[in-house]
Amino acid sequence: EEAENPRHPLLERLRFVAISASNLDEFYSVRVAGLVGQERAGIGKTSHDGKTPAQQLAAIHEQAQALISGQQAAWLEARLTASTERWHLLGNSVTVSPFVVKPKSQLPPQLHPLVDGFFGTNPTNDLPFPVPFNVDQWDGYTADRQRLINFFTAPGAGVNNVVFLTGDIHSSLAGELPLNPTTYTGAAGQSAAVEIVCPSVTSDNVNEIINQAPRNATSQGLEALFYVSNPHLKLVEFDSHGYTIVDVTPERVQADWYFITDRANVNSGVAYATSRASDYNTRQVRAAAGPVA
Repeated sequence: EEAENPRHPLLERLRFVAISASNLDEFYSVRVAGLVGQERAGIGKTSHDGKTPAQQLAAIHEQAQALISGQQAAWLEARLTASTERWHLLGNSVTVSPFVVKPKSQLPPQLHPLVDGFFGTNPTNDLPFPVPFNVDQWDGYTADRQRLINFFTAPGAGVNNVVFLTGDIHSSLAGELPLNPTTYTGAAGQSAAVEIVCPSVTSDNVNEIINQAPRNATSQGLEALFYVSNPHLKLVEFDSHGYTIVDVTPERVQADWYFITDRANVNSGVAYATSRASDYNTRQVRAAAGPVA
């Protein structure tokens, strides 16, 4: 609570985060370690509150997760508040932007079979609402994401020009973090930040996962499905392997995607694929004419 109190000076808030993290480390190394030892020994005796060691560990982990989340958010907010940089680049392990599939009633008919195949619907029923495609991304942590959005866009105190640099989902993506995905139209003022997602170099992408050739009909159909369901996404490419080069100037951030021809060949060829950019103070993504020279 003290670390999140905006009335405290910035360095005092960071000091409270450090104290909280240190205390939690000590708690786990002593108290929790003892409970882990009891659980591994098969001890089922209950404590004064009526919980076994296993039940105590489950309760501790639940509370600790919330505490750690608060520590991390407070640290990030404090650092961004103090920053005088023109751009704020945030490394991120999974996609922060919403990634959903709309009900078939809101999609073109040619995309209905894809919804049926991936979500188990059939021609006579439908999804009740937009469904997250993967809750292991930030779609599974909507309260934390909303906290970030509120922080970025707080009147008079927000943080502009935030760019999430993301990997780990084996896709090439670019887009905006919408304030409200259900009402997003792409107009100015409807996003809180932008996101750039690089592909894998050698790990399986969608086409390998479904055991089909690159740029097959299913992969391209899924890309069309996600474009229609998520208009804040400005690039969706599920198959190609490669890397992304990000170039930052005072006026814009640009990402150039390069794809390799053979992930199994160390001497594989490389070709430029596409570019996206975000201009200063827009919180929007646009197509760029070509790669940075």
